[in-house]
Amino acid sequence: MNTQSDVLDEGPTVREGIAPGDQAKAKAWTSEHPVNIRVSLPFFGRRFYLTLVAGHERRPIERLRSERSENPLATRANIIFLGACGVVAGLAVVSIFQMLSVSLLQEIGIVIGGQ
Repeated sequence: MNTQSDVLDEGPTVREGIAPGDQAKAKAWTSEHPVNIRVSLPFFGRRFYLTLVAGHERRPIERLRSERSENPLATRANIIFLGACGVVAGLAVVSIFQMLSVSLLQEIGIVIGGQ
């Protein structure tokens, strides 16, 4: 059985259910992506992780179809997460345009807020 230090030393490759021979393959998979962002965020006393990996697609089309049926995009959690990301991105864009328009109006001499 793996101890806490073994898990920390080996990183994400030591998981229950992964055969020792597959650990090297799992480690190689995680290190071959040009974009490999992994963060763990505290949220109301619990920790959640976010992983983003990107790179050239090398899986055959049959595997893509199989994985898509096993892991559909349109789940409740995915829709809520993407909706929240859209709201945050929309608020950021609106805020940027608001700041730019206020600064532009002030630059051309239009008084804002009765000043």
